[in-house]
Order: sequence, then C-alpha cells, then structure tokens
Amino acid sequence: MKTNPIQPLFSQNTLDRMDHLRANILTSRLTNLDTERYLLLSKGNIMLGKDGQSCFFTGTELFEQHSEEQLNTSTCVFLGGKEGLHYYTLGISAEAAEDFESIPMRTFVQNKMLPDEDLGILAEANSLLSWHGSHGFCARCGHKSEVAHGGWRRDCPACEAEHFPRTDPVVIMLVTYGDECLIGRGHNFNEKMFSCLAGFMEPGETIAQAALRELWEEAGIVGGEVNYIVDQPWPFPSNLMIGVHIQAKSKVIKVDYNELAEVIWASKADVKAVLAGDESKSFLLPSREAIARDLLISWV
Repeated sequence: MKTNPIQPLFSQNTLDRMDHLRANILTSRLTNLDTERYLLLSKGNIMLGKDGQSCFFTGTELFEQHSEEQLNTSTCVFLGGKEGLHYYTLGISAEAAEDFESIPMRTFVQNKMLPDEDLGILAEANSLLSWHGSHGFCARCGHKSEVAHGGWRRDCPACEAEHFPRTDPVVIMLVTYGDECLIGRGHNFNEKMFSCLAGFMEPGETIAQAALRELWEEAGIVGGEVNYIVDQPWPFPSNLMIGVHIQAKSKVIKVDYNELAEVIWASKADVKAVLAGDESKSFLLPSREAIARDLLISWV
C-alpha cells in the first residue's frame, strides 16, 4: 500500500495485530510474563512505570506488584505483537489507578512520551476499551454480553449474537477559496481557537456527499470538487477522521450558530504565521495531535 507523505498522529502502529491468535490468546495469558507487555488505561488516562515515562509494563513487573483483583480489571484486550512480545491493554478502575502515576492521553502525546510510529497502539487500545465500556449488553436481546476473540468481539450467551467494535467516520474539510481557507470555532473551544470544519457521516452517504452537506449546513457555503487528502484514527473515543479538500464556490458565510460559534476566512499568510507560533493574529490553530493541523500544514 502506498504511504501517504502526511502522517497524522495515531495513524502509525508497529504492531502485527495477529488475528490468528485472538481466539485463544486471553486464556493463555500470564503463562510467560517476560514476553507480555501491558498498557494500562483508566478513563482516558495512561498509567506510567516507575521511570515516569514508559507506558508499557512487563508482565513480570506488573504482576509482581499487583494482582488482577487489585487492578480491578474491567476488560483485557490483545493488541498484537512484535519482536517476540505480546501486547495487551487493561482497563483498570479509578481506585486501582491511584497506585500509579497517570497522565491524560492527550498530554502524554503532546509531551512526545512515545515515538510517533507507536501512537497508533494508544488509539487501538483506548478505542477498544471505550467500546467495551459502552457496549456491555446485547443490542438484540439486552442480555449481558461477554468479551470474546481476544477482546475484539462481544458474544451474547443468551441469543448467541456476535458484536464487533465500531468506528464512527467523520469528514474534516480543508475548504479553500483562492489563497484563503475556512476555519470555525466551536462553542466548547478555547478563546481564539479555530479549526477545520468537520462532521459525522450519515448512513447512505459517500465521503464527498457528507463533506459537502456539512459545509452547507454549518457555514452555508456551496462546495465544488472534493478530494481525499489523508485520514486518522481518533481515539476520543473511536472515530476515523477523513480529511478532504473542498474548493468553495463562494465566500459568503451563513453560520449555523447551533453548530458553531464563529466561522471565518483566513489568509494563507496568516495561517502559515500561526502554525509557526505567531500568537498576534486573531485566531489560534489546533495542536499537533489533531489532523486539522496536518491539513493546514499541507495547504500552506
């Protein structure tokens, strides 16, 4: 597969997901602790090792100090393997998390505490644990479901339905008109913070249809040609951000204030300056973990 020159954070993952091992891997866990690595998460926070940096615990290190009961593990998922090691993620209780130094995932990423090529492991882990946390009961009959297939499925013992993790696709648009691009500020954004417009895809839509619809609904702008740029797994909790470029047919903005607080056109020169750290402009732009920043960098 051809590699995109743009590499948003969370889009690289060095693990082989090893689907062929998932059926039985959790029952054989804890048999060779030296080859097992554990990523511990609790409500979006990452547990750190004794060095205050590493987020991967060896099985020996973890279970010499804590039992499964002490960790109060809600879910274990097999993430995959590399170099003879098997990687798992554990969702632990807030009480158990108090025994560790922890850090919010976004802060962990912003502080560059893991190489970019491994950040996809975090996206994989947090997305799966979030799905398990919100899908504990069968959608068909309502019975409590059980973790299966290495954490990549939930089975219902009552009606035998099988449920698989979901990912919600989101279109995020680099909208341009000449040497200007369209950026918006959400109601929950920090002051002066703007980003590319985005929205969830709806059933029965193509990517292009969703992007043009969201642009019209949020900003009242008719778009023309739509071209794919790059995508990004976004683990808050589990989205696929699909970055596209739209050429606007006009600059007239009609904001839907139920969706956004403000929408503006920004010049390429000003965007370039803000990306370089200039805080004197009337807007700020997202930090490095957001795909919107990659889209804007590719444009300037």
